[in-house]
Amino acid sequence: MSQFPRPTEPKLVGLVALNCTYTSYVTKLQGFFTMAKASAMLIIIISALTTVTSDHTQENLKHFMDNSNTDFGRLCLSVFAGYFSYGGWQIITVLMEEVQNPVKDVPRALVSAMLIAIFLFVLTNMAFYMVLTPNEALQSDAIAMTFGRRLHASLPYLLAILVTLCCIGSVNVVVMGQPRILYAAACLGHMPRLFAMLHYKFLTPWPATFTMFLGALYMLLSGTVALLINYISLYVCIMLLVLLLALLHLRYSHPDREQPFKVPIPVLIVQVILTFALISVSVYEKPHELGFCLLILASAIPVYIVFIYWSNKPRAFVHLVDSFTDFIRKLFLLELPTTYINNHR
Repeated sequence: MSQFPRPTEPKLVGLVALNCTYTSYVTKLQGFFTMAKASAMLIIIISALTTVTSDHTQENLKHFMDNSNTDFGRLCLSVFAGYFSYGGWQIITVLMEEVQNPVKDVPRALVSAMLIAIFLFVLTNMAFYMVLTPNEALQSDAIAMTFGRRLHASLPYLLAILVTLCCIGSVNVVVMGQPRILYAAACLGHMPRLFAMLHYKFLTPWPATFTMFLGALYMLLSGTVALLINYISLYVCIMLLVLLLALLHLRYSHPDREQPFKVPIPVLIVQVILTFALISVSVYEKPHELGFCLLILASAIPVYIVFIYWSNKPRAFVHLVDSFTDFIRKLFLLELPTTYINNHR
Protein backbone atom coordinates (compact mmCIF):
# COMPACT_ATOMS: atom_id res chain seq x y z
CA MET A 1 0.00 0.00 0.00
CA SER A 2 2.99 2.32 0.39
CA GLN A 3 3.17 3.08 -3.34
CA PHE A 4 -0.14 4.94 -3.28
CA PRO A 5 -0.40 8.62 -2.28
CA ARG A 6 -1.85 9.52 1.09
CA PRO A 7 -4.03 12.63 0.75
CA THR A 8 -4.39 13.12 4.51
CA GLU A 9 -4.72 16.90 4.41
CA PRO A 10 -7.86 16.98 2.18
CA LYS A 11 -9.53 14.42 4.47
CA LEU A 12 -8.74 16.59 7.47
CA VAL A 13 -10.15 19.66 5.71
CA GLY A 14 -13.32 17.73 4.85
CA LEU A 15 -13.84 16.56 8.43
CA VAL A 16 -13.27 20.08 9.76
CA ALA A 17 -15.84 21.43 7.29
CA LEU A 18 -18.39 18.80 8.31
CA ASN A 19 -17.86 19.41 12.02
CA CYS A 20 -18.30 23.14 11.47
CA THR A 21 -21.63 22.73 9.69
CA TYR A 22 -23.52 19.45 9.97
CA THR A 23 -22.73 18.22 13.49
CA SER A 24 -25.81 15.99 13.71
CA TYR A 25 -24.75 14.07 10.61
CA VAL A 26 -21.19 13.78 11.91
CA THR A 27 -22.34 12.14 15.14
CA LYS A 28 -24.39 9.63 13.16
CA LEU A 29 -21.41 8.92 10.90
CA GLN A 30 -19.26 8.34 13.97
CA GLY A 31 -21.44 5.39 14.94
CA PHE A 32 -20.81 3.90 11.50
CA PHE A 33 -17.05 4.44 11.84
CA THR A 34 -17.10 2.76 15.25
CA MET A 35 -18.88 -0.27 13.81
CA ALA A 36 -16.27 -0.45 11.05
CA LYS A 37 -13.49 -0.43 13.65
CA ALA A 38 -15.11 -3.18 15.71
CA SER A 39 -15.80 -5.22 12.56
CA ALA A 40 -12.17 -4.97 11.44
CA MET A 41 -10.90 -6.23 14.80
CA LEU A 42 -13.45 -9.05 14.96
CA ILE A 43 -12.51 -10.18 11.43
CA ILE A 44 -8.82 -10.20 12.39
CA ILE A 45 -9.47 -12.10 15.63
CA ILE A 46 -11.77 -14.71 14.06
CA SER A 47 -9.43 -15.18 11.08
CA ALA A 48 -6.50 -15.81 13.42
CA LEU A 49 -8.50 -18.31 15.49
CA THR A 50 -9.02 -20.44 12.38
CA THR A 51 -5.24 -21.01 12.27
CA VAL A 52 -4.75 -21.78 15.97
CA THR A 53 -4.18 -25.51 15.39
CA SER A 54 -1.56 -25.06 12.65
CA ASP A 55 2.11 -25.70 13.36
CA HIS A 56 3.05 -22.23 12.09
CA THR A 57 0.75 -20.52 14.61
CA GLN A 58 1.94 -22.69 17.48
CA GLU A 59 5.54 -21.85 16.63
CA ASN A 60 4.78 -18.13 16.49
CA LEU A 61 3.07 -18.23 19.89
CA LYS A 62 6.09 -19.91 21.45
CA HIS A 63 8.53 -17.26 20.25
CA PHE A 64 6.57 -14.00 19.95
CA MET A 65 8.20 -12.67 23.15
CA ASP A 66 11.74 -13.55 22.07
CA ASN A 67 14.33 -10.73 21.94
CA SER A 68 12.00 -8.39 23.83
CA ASN A 69 13.61 -5.15 24.97
CA THR A 70 13.16 -4.79 28.74
CA ASP A 71 15.00 -1.47 29.07
CA PHE A 72 13.02 0.81 31.40
CA GLY A 73 13.17 3.76 29.05
CA ARG A 74 11.91 1.71 26.12
CA LEU A 75 9.11 0.29 28.25
CA CYS A 76 8.06 3.83 29.12
CA LEU A 77 8.02 4.76 25.44
CA SER A 78 5.84 1.71 24.77
CA VAL A 79 3.36 2.80 27.42
CA PHE A 80 3.64 6.30 26.01
CA ALA A 81 2.61 5.05 22.57
CA GLY A 82 -0.22 3.13 24.19
CA TYR A 83 -1.83 6.43 25.15
CA PHE A 84 -2.38 6.99 21.43
CA SER A 85 -3.72 3.49 20.77
CA TYR A 86 -6.09 3.39 23.73
CA GLY A 87 -6.93 7.10 23.70
CA GLY A 88 -10.21 8.67 22.79
CA TRP A 89 -12.18 7.89 25.94
CA GLN A 90 -11.70 11.45 27.24
CA ILE A 91 -13.80 12.78 24.36
CA ILE A 92 -16.87 11.59 26.30
CA THR A 93 -16.08 14.06 29.08
CA VAL A 94 -15.37 16.84 26.58
CA LEU A 95 -18.82 16.41 25.05
CA MET A 96 -20.53 16.12 28.44
CA GLU A 97 -22.81 19.11 27.76
CA GLU A 98 -24.44 17.16 24.93
CA VAL A 99 -25.22 14.12 27.15
CA GLN A 100 -28.76 14.04 28.56
CA ASN A 101 -27.87 12.44 31.92
CA PRO A 102 -24.10 12.87 32.39
CA VAL A 103 -24.04 11.81 36.07
CA LYS A 104 -25.12 8.28 35.17
CA ASP A 105 -24.28 7.95 31.49
CA VAL A 106 -20.68 9.25 31.46
CA PRO A 107 -19.26 6.78 34.06
CA ARG A 108 -21.10 3.91 32.40
CA ALA A 109 -19.84 4.90 28.96
CA LEU A 110 -16.26 5.31 30.21
CA VAL A 111 -16.12 1.93 31.96
CA SER A 112 -17.81 -0.01 29.15
CA ALA A 113 -15.78 1.70 26.40
CA MET A 114 -12.44 1.07 28.11
CA LEU A 115 -13.24 -2.58 28.89
CA ILE A 116 -14.37 -3.26 25.32
CA ALA A 117 -11.34 -1.44 23.86
CA ILE A 118 -8.85 -3.32 26.05
CA PHE A 119 -10.50 -6.66 25.28
CA LEU A 120 -10.59 -6.15 21.50
CA PHE A 121 -7.17 -4.49 21.18
CA VAL A 122 -5.33 -7.16 23.19
CA LEU A 123 -6.98 -9.95 21.20
CA THR A 124 -6.20 -8.16 17.93
CA ASN A 125 -2.51 -7.84 18.83
CA MET A 126 -2.43 -11.52 19.79
CA ALA A 127 -4.08 -12.38 16.47
CA PHE A 128 -1.32 -10.57 14.57
CA TYR A 129 1.37 -12.53 16.37
CA MET A 130 -0.45 -15.81 15.81
CA VAL A 131 -0.11 -15.38 12.04
CA LEU A 132 3.02 -13.22 11.71
CA THR A 133 6.48 -13.57 13.21
CA PRO A 134 7.75 -10.70 15.40
CA ASN A 135 10.09 -9.52 12.61
CA GLU A 136 7.28 -9.53 10.05
CA ALA A 137 5.02 -7.56 12.39
CA LEU A 138 7.67 -4.97 13.24
CA GLN A 139 8.86 -4.48 9.66
CA SER A 140 5.39 -4.16 8.15
CA ASP A 141 4.21 -0.67 7.16
CA ALA A 142 0.59 -1.84 7.25
CA ILE A 143 0.32 -4.84 9.56
CA ALA A 144 -3.34 -5.52 8.79
CA MET A 145 -2.52 -5.80 5.07
CA THR A 146 0.38 -8.16 5.76
CA PHE A 147 -1.87 -10.21 8.03
CA GLY A 148 -4.61 -10.39 5.39
CA ARG A 149 -2.24 -11.47 2.60
CA ARG A 150 -1.11 -14.40 4.73
CA LEU A 151 -4.63 -15.77 5.06
CA HIS A 152 -6.66 -14.94 1.94
CA ALA A 153 -6.15 -13.06 -1.31
CA SER A 154 -9.26 -10.88 -0.90
CA LEU A 155 -8.89 -10.18 2.82
CA PRO A 156 -6.40 -7.27 2.43
CA TYR A 157 -8.90 -5.30 0.32
CA LEU A 158 -11.66 -5.69 2.92
CA LEU A 159 -9.30 -4.77 5.75
CA ALA A 160 -8.00 -1.77 3.78
CA ILE A 161 -11.54 -0.36 3.54
CA LEU A 162 -12.29 -0.99 7.21
CA VAL A 163 -8.95 0.41 8.41
CA THR A 164 -9.51 3.54 6.32
CA LEU A 165 -12.91 4.02 7.94
CA CYS A 166 -11.29 3.47 11.36
CA CYS A 167 -8.72 6.19 10.68
CA ILE A 168 -11.36 8.63 9.46
CA GLY A 169 -13.44 7.91 12.56
CA SER A 170 -10.47 8.47 14.88
CA VAL A 171 -9.66 11.82 13.28
CA ASN A 172 -13.33 12.78 13.31
CA VAL A 173 -13.56 12.23 17.07
CA VAL A 174 -10.57 14.49 17.66
CA VAL A 175 -11.91 17.20 15.34
CA MET A 176 -15.28 17.00 17.07
CA GLY A 177 -14.02 16.96 20.66
CA GLN A 178 -10.76 18.85 21.07
CA PRO A 179 -12.01 22.30 19.93
CA ARG A 180 -14.64 22.07 22.68
CA ILE A 181 -11.83 22.26 25.26
CA LEU A 182 -10.60 25.53 23.81
CA TYR A 183 -14.17 26.79 23.53
CA ALA A 184 -14.99 25.89 27.16
CA ALA A 185 -11.78 27.55 28.38
CA ALA A 186 -12.70 30.74 26.52
CA CYS A 187 -16.23 30.72 27.96
CA LEU A 188 -14.72 30.62 31.46
CA GLY A 189 -12.31 33.44 30.66
CA HIS A 190 -9.16 31.34 30.43
CA MET A 191 -8.59 32.04 26.73
CA PRO A 192 -9.27 35.01 24.43
CA ARG A 193 -12.91 35.90 23.81
CA LEU A 194 -12.63 35.01 20.13
CA PHE A 195 -12.46 31.28 20.90
CA ALA A 196 -15.80 31.41 22.74
CA MET A 197 -17.69 32.49 19.63
CA LEU A 198 -20.08 30.25 17.70
CA HIS A 199 -21.44 30.46 14.19
CA TYR A 200 -24.85 32.09 14.40
CA LYS A 201 -26.55 29.41 12.25
CA PHE A 202 -24.69 26.15 12.91
CA LEU A 203 -23.87 26.93 16.58
CA THR A 204 -20.43 25.33 16.32
CA PRO A 205 -17.13 26.80 17.62
CA TRP A 206 -15.53 27.86 14.35
CA PRO A 207 -12.55 29.85 15.76
CA ALA A 208 -11.60 27.04 18.15
CA THR A 209 -11.96 24.43 15.41
CA PHE A 210 -9.90 26.42 12.90
CA THR A 211 -7.14 26.95 15.47
CA MET A 212 -6.93 23.23 16.25
CA PHE A 213 -7.00 22.50 12.52
CA LEU A 214 -3.97 24.72 11.87
CA GLY A 215 -2.03 22.99 14.64
CA ALA A 216 -2.91 19.53 13.31
CA LEU A 217 -2.03 20.57 9.76
CA TYR A 218 1.38 21.81 10.91
CA MET A 219 2.13 18.48 12.61
CA LEU A 220 1.02 16.53 9.53
CA LEU A 221 3.29 18.53 7.23
CA SER A 222 6.32 18.62 9.55
CA GLY A 223 7.05 14.97 10.29
CA THR A 224 6.24 11.28 10.09
CA VAL A 225 3.31 9.37 11.54
CA ALA A 226 5.52 8.15 14.40
CA LEU A 227 6.40 11.74 15.27
CA LEU A 228 2.73 12.69 15.17
CA ILE A 229 1.91 9.82 17.54
CA ASN A 230 4.63 10.98 19.94
CA TYR A 231 3.31 14.54 19.86
CA ILE A 232 -0.26 13.48 20.56
CA SER A 233 0.79 11.04 23.30
CA LEU A 234 2.85 13.69 25.08
CA TYR A 235 -0.02 16.16 24.84
CA VAL A 236 -2.45 13.60 26.30
CA CYS A 237 -0.07 12.75 29.16
CA ILE A 238 0.53 16.40 30.07
CA MET A 239 -3.19 17.16 29.88
CA LEU A 240 -3.87 14.17 32.15
CA LEU A 241 -1.20 15.28 34.64
CA VAL A 242 -2.59 18.82 34.84
CA LEU A 243 -6.12 17.44 35.20
CA LEU A 244 -5.07 15.15 38.06
CA LEU A 245 -3.27 17.98 39.87
CA ALA A 246 -6.32 20.21 39.47
CA LEU A 247 -8.57 17.47 40.80
CA LEU A 248 -6.32 16.97 43.84
CA HIS A 249 -6.39 20.71 44.48
CA LEU A 250 -10.18 20.80 44.32
CA ARG A 251 -10.49 17.79 46.63
CA TYR A 252 -8.42 19.54 49.31
CA SER A 253 -9.68 23.11 48.79
CA HIS A 254 -13.38 22.18 48.46
CA PRO A 255 -13.83 18.89 50.37
CA ASP A 256 -17.56 19.44 50.92
CA ARG A 257 -18.45 20.11 47.29
CA GLU A 258 -20.85 17.57 45.81
CA GLN A 259 -19.11 15.11 43.49
CA PRO A 260 -21.32 12.55 41.71
CA PHE A 261 -18.27 10.49 40.73
CA LYS A 262 -15.49 10.51 43.34
CA VAL A 263 -12.07 8.94 42.69
CA PRO A 264 -10.13 7.82 45.82
CA ILE A 265 -7.26 10.19 46.66
CA PRO A 266 -4.62 7.39 46.84
CA VAL A 267 -5.51 6.44 43.26
CA LEU A 268 -5.05 10.06 42.18
CA ILE A 269 -1.66 10.35 43.91
CA VAL A 270 -0.36 7.12 42.37
CA GLN A 271 -1.57 8.21 38.93
CA VAL A 272 0.15 11.60 39.29
CA ILE A 273 3.46 9.92 40.19
CA LEU A 274 3.22 7.41 37.33
CA THR A 275 2.23 10.03 34.76
CA PHE A 276 5.00 12.40 35.80
CA ALA A 277 7.57 9.58 35.66
CA LEU A 278 6.29 8.50 32.25
CA ILE A 279 6.61 12.02 30.83
CA SER A 280 10.07 12.54 32.32
CA VAL A 281 11.54 9.25 31.09
CA SER A 282 9.99 9.61 27.63
CA VAL A 283 11.40 13.12 27.16
CA TYR A 284 14.79 11.86 28.40
CA GLU A 285 14.73 9.03 25.83
CA LYS A 286 13.74 11.34 22.94
CA PRO A 287 14.81 14.84 24.00
CA HIS A 288 14.83 16.44 20.54
CA GLU A 289 11.44 15.22 19.29
CA LEU A 290 9.49 15.52 22.54
CA GLY A 291 11.41 18.60 23.69
CA PHE A 292 10.20 20.44 20.59
CA CYS A 293 6.67 19.32 21.39
CA LEU A 294 7.07 20.75 24.90
CA LEU A 295 8.05 24.07 23.35
CA ILE A 296 4.90 24.03 21.20
CA LEU A 297 2.75 23.37 24.26
CA ALA A 298 4.60 26.02 26.27
CA SER A 299 3.75 28.60 23.61
CA ALA A 300 0.27 28.76 25.17
CA ILE A 301 1.73 30.31 28.33
CA PRO A 302 2.59 33.71 26.79
CA VAL A 303 -0.82 33.73 25.08
CA TYR A 304 -2.49 33.32 28.46
CA ILE A 305 -0.23 35.92 30.11
CA VAL A 306 -0.75 38.55 27.40
CA PHE A 307 -4.46 38.11 26.72
CA ILE A 308 -5.82 36.92 30.10
CA TYR A 309 -3.49 37.45 33.07
CA TRP A 310 -2.22 40.90 32.05
CA SER A 311 -4.98 43.18 33.30
CA ASN A 312 -3.44 46.63 32.76
CA LYS A 313 -2.99 46.44 29.02
CA PRO A 314 -2.34 49.63 27.04
CA ARG A 315 -5.47 51.09 25.52
CA ALA A 316 -4.02 50.84 22.01
CA PHE A 317 -3.34 47.13 22.47
CA VAL A 318 -6.86 46.48 23.76
CA HIS A 319 -8.32 48.41 20.83
CA LEU A 320 -6.21 46.38 18.37
CA VAL A 321 -7.33 43.06 19.86
CA ASP A 322 -10.97 44.13 19.96
CA SER A 323 -10.82 45.33 16.36
CA PHE A 324 -9.33 42.04 15.20
CA THR A 325 -11.92 40.05 17.17
CA ASP A 326 -14.74 42.14 15.71
CA PHE A 327 -13.35 41.69 12.20
CA ILE A 328 -13.26 37.89 12.56
CA ARG A 329 -16.75 37.93 14.08
CA LYS A 330 -18.20 39.77 11.09
CA LEU A 331 -16.18 37.78 8.55
CA PHE A 332 -17.40 34.37 9.76
CA LEU A 333 -20.82 35.47 11.10
CA LEU A 334 -20.02 34.61 14.71
CA GLU A 335 -21.74 35.44 17.98
CA LEU A 336 -21.05 34.98 21.69
CA PRO A 337 -23.08 32.23 23.41
CA THR A 338 -25.27 32.89 26.43
CA THR A 339 -22.81 30.85 28.54
CA TYR A 340 -20.08 33.41 27.95
CA ILE A 341 -22.41 36.37 28.46
CA ASN A 342 -23.71 34.99 31.78
CA ASN A 343 -20.18 34.27 33.04
CA HIS A 344 -18.96 37.80 32.28
CA ARG A 345 -21.81 39.98 33.49
